[in-house]
Amino acid sequence: MRRISSSATYFYQFVFAPIWIIGFGSGAFSVLANPDVDPPHLKAVFPIAWLFGTALCLTVFRYAVVDISESHLRVTRLWKTENLSWTAISGFGGSTVISPETVTIHFNSPNQFGRSVSFLPKQRFFRIHSPHPIREELQRILDKARQGAT
Repeated sequence: MRRISSSATYFYQFVFAPIWIIGFGSGAFSVLANPDVDPPHLKAVFPIAWLFGTALCLTVFRYAVVDISESHLRVTRLWKTENLSWTAISGFGGSTVISPETVTIHFNSPNQFGRSVSFLPKQRFFRIHSPHPIREELQRILDKARQGAT
């Protein structure tokens, strides 16, 4: 098995998100509790920024860790793991606009992760809004598995 997910997945889920939520949240609430805040509009800006940031941080929990082999892939999200054959996959997608970049695996039928699962591929430094190279590799393996199944 070879891991194709970024090791940053765990960092975003278990380090960055809690630090943001607790740290920035503490700052936002201390601004709210301070009657001498100048300018006064900061009392609204900090909690709104914290809520927006918290919503963004909570989205990282939907990202999975993905390992691949020639015969199947293993998908792990938080504490759930499932081995899936390549024939259970209908295709791949992703986003090159957001950062960090994501890759989405679409399934033929729903499983414990739903109809699709997204993961953070290993970071590439020079992106030109083109699909991540791992998508091409995954598509090649999927095409090979489909040819072997027929």
